[in-house]
Amino acid sequence: MKIEIEYLEDDYLESARCLLSGYEFNDYRNYRVLKKENTREYIFKHIREVLSNDRHSSVIIARIGEDVVGLALLRYLPWDSRHFNFNISEITHLVAESNYKRSYKIKINLLDFILSLCRKNKVRHIACKLDTGDLAGIHALEEKGFKNMDTVMTYIFNRFNFKIPRLKELYKVRAFKKKDLDALLKIAENSFVNSRFYRDIYFEKEDVDRLYGEWIKSYCNHSEYHTVLVAERDNKVTGFLGYRKKKELERLLGAKILGSGLSAVLPVAKGAYPLLIQAALDPWVVLDADISEWDTQLDNKEVIGIWQKLGARFVRSKHVFHKWLPIDA
Repeated sequence: MKIEIEYLEDDYLESARCLLSGYEFNDYRNYRVLKKENTREYIFKHIREVLSNDRHSSVIIARIGEDVVGLALLRYLPWDSRHFNFNISEITHLVAESNYKRSYKIKINLLDFILSLCRKNKVRHIACKLDTGDLAGIHALEEKGFKNMDTVMTYIFNRFNFKIPRLKELYKVRAFKKKDLDALLKIAENSFVNSRFYRDIYFEKEDVDRLYGEWIKSYCNHSEYHTVLVAERDNKVTGFLGYRKKKELERLLGAKILGSGLSAVLPVAKGAYPLLIQAALDPWVVLDADISEWDTQLDNKEVIGIWQKLGARFVRSKHVFHKWLPIDA
């Protein structure tokens, strides 16, 4: 079995489409509200958009004869690279046929090509998120020196079977105002220390602190896609929740999805978070979306418990891996 590794060209698009349509770890396979044909086509549509619009990223295939048996998408991250002052890339898809031994071998070959490409392009850091059920992919990453930095759980609410609970209003929840920004940045201090960036000892803490500060500022820029809610008590801001409309998923999946949540509350104001979630799920938000999607770390049991109590449904879990390449690569 000779495996050929190369960039995806038009000649192999249909074969790649067949591979991707049957991928068992498709992110949206458990979203019952979505049409199955849309979820099956999601990765292929995404790949086509990357090929058309992102000249800094690469779509790589593994081929046996004329059949595409594996595919990887390597994306260069310009914003992250500028922030940390070195080149950063991410493997957003690592796909192969489902038989474990065959899949493992194919993914090893794909990773060898990716690592060679990253060294050529002076990439310093590579991230990859994989479904926790993808043992072949996980073992291939471990074999190539990637380290697991985090495990992320995803829960969803959907407007077709969700009733908004009424919680005791110990805090007032309102829309963000510009004067709140300093308070939000202060609340965020030490709120994300269990994230993958803080757990990775090779990232400087000061740079990661600034990273989260910039993320919060970007959510507060009053764009049509971002919303920030603030919890307060006695005129003091005690917590916040930001999220955005995922317009790219609306194009690819044909459904309106809210997500990419970023939130923090003061340690003395834990009761504020359920109220922020309740506000985010009020009819004026939910009716503008089919699905509300939320991610958190596996060990964030308090937040997961709140979501479950409010009726959220678990849909996927992913390990997040990091790999560093030598400076002189």
